[in-house]
Amino acid sequence: RAHCTLALRRCAPRPARRSCRLAPAAVAAVASELRVTADTAGALLLLEGVGLRAGAAELLSGADLRVTKGQRWAIVGPNGAGKSTLLRAIAGETDAQSDGMVTLHPGAQMGFLRQTAVAGSTRPVLEEASSMSRVAAAAGKAREAEAALEAAEGDEAHKLVKAAGVYADALADLEALGGEEAGEALAARVLKGLGFSDADLTRGCDTFSGGWQMRIGLAKVLLQEPEVLLLDEPSNHLDAAAKTWLGDYLASYPYSLMLVSHDAPLMEAACTHVAEVSSGRLSSYAGGWKAFQQLRAQKMVNDRSELEKLDKEAAELEAFIRRFGAKATMAAQANSRKLRLAKLDVRRQELRAVVASDRQAAIASEAAEAASEGGEAALALVGSGRMAVKLHKPPRSTREQLVVSKAAVGHNGGPSATLDDAVLGDIDFKLDRHM
Repeated sequence: RAHCTLALRRCAPRPARRSCRLAPAAVAAVASELRVTADTAGALLLLEGVGLRAGAAELLSGADLRVTKGQRWAIVGPNGAGKSTLLRAIAGETDAQSDGMVTLHPGAQMGFLRQTAVAGSTRPVLEEASSMSRVAAAAGKAREAEAALEAAEGDEAHKLVKAAGVYADALADLEALGGEEAGEALAARVLKGLGFSDADLTRGCDTFSGGWQMRIGLAKVLLQEPEVLLLDEPSNHLDAAAKTWLGDYLASYPYSLMLVSHDAPLMEAACTHVAEVSSGRLSSYAGGWKAFQQLRAQKMVNDRSELEKLDKEAAELEAFIRRFGAKATMAAQANSRKLRLAKLDVRRQELRAVVASDRQAAIASEAAEAASEGGEAALALVGSGRMAVKLHKPPRSTREQLVVSKAAVGHNGGPSATLDDAVLGDIDFKLDRHM
């Protein structure tokens, strides 16, 4: 027994004894048994007929999505469309799901970065960030197996052999990951990529501001390396260098990713697929951000073309009904056209909603592009009924491309217009370029 135990202990270094307590953090390791079934048809994550509601408002209806290993999805759409709510529903952290099923593959782990900062942890940054990593989990199992082996030393031989085998397997798993030193090196690399210095790694998490605590939370979920990684606006508190690093890191993420973001370069660098949430529907596209923009632009053209074609046909039907509807000899033809018009009206109504949704989505996409290029605009009224638009970067072309949202402009007691009207040239405005 002593020889067997001693040989096992020599085969690998003993894992250091470290605290494994978990502090509240921006990361949720989701392991809801209710959301795990055996029938995912090979997918890591499966959405089937998912519906979402916010109070009485329907955010999403009949959403289907199949996420497999290696797919990295950008979740895009207008503000308030339900992107973050969808992530929380997938993670099982909201009661907004009104219909359908979210299925996680058996044995798969889910990691979720919320839009809230790390709170309550006083541990050093390096320890906090690496506390849920695969290396930390393997080291914890090795320590547990070692303790079980030591406890079995006075037991019967078969129990000792079994405990020794478990310990050997645990050490092999840890060794396959490179050991704890490799785990610490990876954690340090991730933290430095997100902007932390060597000196920062030993500072307590509670000594950092909320934005830097978000970076710690991001590092923690990245190091967790879950099979399904959910990130909600991870670049909100990052500078340009950290955003670039994050895009490169996610581009090589070996499992699956669902990323809610308004950062176009990040999505282009990191994602292989795009899912658009808009007007209660979830539409999926293969390819990165730029490919999505091209496909969606063609879809918008097709939708408008179909609507124009149906409007023209409806006008012809209405004209025939007005002309011949009262004539007995033409009653059958008029009634036939009324039935056709009723069917057209249903489809036209659907298409109008789709075209309106397309326009909102296009504005959201342009906003993502402008924000990523530093094109934030500050608006101010100049004089009576005039508007100044201050661009914090040069215009991208001789024809200003402004990303706008609805906002009333005007003066008290006078007529108001919308910012869209100003951009379209329907009201007077002054453009003030600031290089």
